[in-house]
Amino acid sequence: MILSNLPTLTFFYILLAYFIGGITQGILGVGLITVVISLLSFVVDVKETIALVIIPTIITGFFQMINGSNLKVIIKDTKYFLVFFNTNHNARCLFTKCS
Repeated sequence: MILSNLPTLTFFYILLAYFIGGITQGILGVGLITVVISLLSFVVDVKETIALVIIPTIITGFFQMINGSNLKVIIKDTKYFLVFFNTNHNARCLFTKCS
């Protein structure tokens, strides 16, 4: 696990970075991910930084999707984009190695 190998000071720096990013998000409405990635890249490896940012982003996005009342409307409005994106990805995988 990522957090099990980190020293205590680095762990508190990660919490501080999220706190500052949360304040930025609360005041401006944007910037949590930008601030956190910028601050964490000074202390933690870039791959670990991305992992530390992606996981909470996916989890909060999932809860917002469930709690929102317009999921069916959004899927109905974007169904052609979703089909095109999936088809384009599959076509690209015919010529290159995709995982």
